[in-house]
Amino acid sequence: MIRSVALISAALLASVAAAQAAPTAKPIPLDVALQAARTAVDTCMGNGYKVTAMVADTNLIPVVVLRNGAGAGTVDVARRKAYTVLHKNMSSLEYGKSINFTPPPPLPPGSPPRPPQVFEGDPDLTPFGGGVAVKVGGETVATMSVSGAPGGDKDNACAEAGAAKLAAAMK
Repeated sequence: MIRSVALISAALLASVAAAQAAPTAKPIPLDVALQAARTAVDTCMGNGYKVTAMVADTNLIPVVVLRNGAGAGTVDVARRKAYTVLHKNMSSLEYGKSINFTPPPPLPPGSPPRPPQVFEGDPDLTPFGGGVAVKVGGETVATMSVSGAPGGDKDNACAEAGAAKLAAAMK
């Protein structure tokens, strides 16, 4: 009995320590995240692009994922763009420039997605533009990522529009 109590106590202390070590993400109101993602999608739709837009917190937990007919693979690419923003402390487009990445030409509509490339030994990093930090008072509070437009620069423009909407609402 004493051994069981000791094991339970040790496990409880370990879980408390782990919880204290994990950074606490600032809460992102659902309605605000939805408006920001909608802004990103609408910006791309205005240019004829079907995309996925994702708002994620700083623990990479998605708050909103919107797709307007973009391929299913764009959801994972949007997640990888958000991951890149948080792990490299720069936009995914800036990361691509920092490693001198030249994107391949866009795939024709209906093509299967390319297999993901691995950069710096990390299969979640991506140099394609479209992932940006949402900053309030100089602090990253969320990420906005967009995937599906024919080129990372176009994804990036839509992500920037959504990020500006989110940052303004979270001030």
